[in-house]
Amino acid sequence: MTDPNIMFCPSDPELGQHQQDIIDATGKINMSGAHSPTKYASAIDASYSYLGWCFDRYDYEEPGLSCGVILSIMQLVGEQSKIPDGADAFFGPTQLIAGVEALLVKLAPLYAATDWNGVSQLVDKDIELDAAYEGWGNGQGRTVYRFREGIERFLITDINNPAASAQAQSTLPVMFDHIAVSLNLFNHVPGGSNVLFMDGHVEFQRYEEKGKHFANRRVAETLGVMAAAL
Repeated sequence: MTDPNIMFCPSDPELGQHQQDIIDATGKINMSGAHSPTKYASAIDASYSYLGWCFDRYDYEEPGLSCGVILSIMQLVGEQSKIPDGADAFFGPTQLIAGVEALLVKLAPLYAATDWNGVSQLVDKDIELDAAYEGWGNGQGRTVYRFREGIERFLITDINNPAASAQAQSTLPVMFDHIAVSLNLFNHVPGGSNVLFMDGHVEFQRYEEKGKHFANRRVAETLGVMAAAL
């Protein structure tokens, strides 16, 4: 990157702090790792989130699941102070919460054994949801696929529709502005989020509390808890 500031959203309420985190003791931008490299690692997702998997179901009207799984992990690692107020009543999209739960179940023993090679291999694979969530994966199956070229064909449910592949790419979010219930974690309060989709286009989605699309309250509650955990 010629300018590390492209990592940060100009509307991020904590922009000043993020910019300070990539400045070394001499007051210069220093990405070499000589100055607090852990701050550089966290800076990359200070304003934006990248999913990594094909999470494609966000409708507020779906049943949803408690964010309790994420909260439990935060409590285990001693992050209670970062838990947003009222988080014990937060609900997230079923597919997203089930996917995070399935991933954490497999990641936990690898972290405990400090098996970083195993961790890196696991997070590069598809997520297999628990049998209780049959139909909540991509294409009404039980798998949430890792992003890779051509993966959109596994999201198609109507094989008789010749435009289905293009529709899948154009509606699959890849990267986006943070949205959350905490104002300091929401880049464009109260407007919404700039979302990058798999076909390469970017769309500003207005925040709708009970919306069918990405920028709704269930996503905000889930990402708000996850952002606090990070």
